[in-house]
Amino acid sequence: MTVSGLCRAGEVFGVGQTTVRVTLTRLVEEGKIRRVRRGVYAPPEDPSELSKRVAAWRRHGQELVAWRRDWVVVHDGDVLRSDKAVWRTHQRALQLSGFRSLGKGLQIRPNNRPNGLDGATRQLIGLGLAPAASVFLAAPFAELLHARASQLWDPVGIADELDARRVDLSRSAAAVGMLTRDDAVRETLLLGRDTISLILQDPVLPEQLMPGRARVELIRAMSEYQFMAVPLWRSWLAEDS
Repeated sequence: MTVSGLCRAGEVFGVGQTTVRVTLTRLVEEGKIRRVRRGVYAPPEDPSELSKRVAAWRRHGQELVAWRRDWVVVHDGDVLRSDKAVWRTHQRALQLSGFRSLGKGLQIRPNNRPNGLDGATRQLIGLGLAPAASVFLAAPFAELLHARASQLWDPVGIADELDARRVDLSRSAAAVGMLTRDDAVRETLLLGRDTISLILQDPVLPEQLMPGRARVELIRAMSEYQFMAVPLWRSWLAEDS
């Protein structure tokens, strides 16, 4: 994208050109975007694990393996909470990977994702797991502990939130034609961004703990919404500023 297009997009959200230009410089320095040539920017050639996860939101939860009542466990009792940047990134890695706290210093999730422990460890580290944390498998749990662990997630609440967002997308798509062009591009980007974030926060549990219907239906609805919204943005960006 050109810097002029980015600045014009920033105006829709109340962000001034100076702020956009300063932020672009910072993002290039951090490796989050790259400068293709003067005034033109693009995603990095070697994106982070987080960027890959966001880009692959349509496939979130598609690859699962049979669950054998075993658990991926992260012990983070040795991670210093005083380093707020590390702790914040560490917690985000756990949240995006569907972990919940079983007790002080122990975070768990069912081992139902591809590549087992190695795959979980690589993804967690890529997302920012603190170096002082340990990752391992645990099984079997005693029945009472297994029951308590299985109830750490709220499948009904998660499904209700996903279903409600699907309704929001439908209402927005139906009403977007009645909005001004600026309001339409603003709403579609904000709602689409928040919806993709919500999809990625789905823990992708085994069917025994939470059926994946709501997630699958929301991904389908969001794909349709994006199919409608992207041409709208392209048309808007192509207009003379």
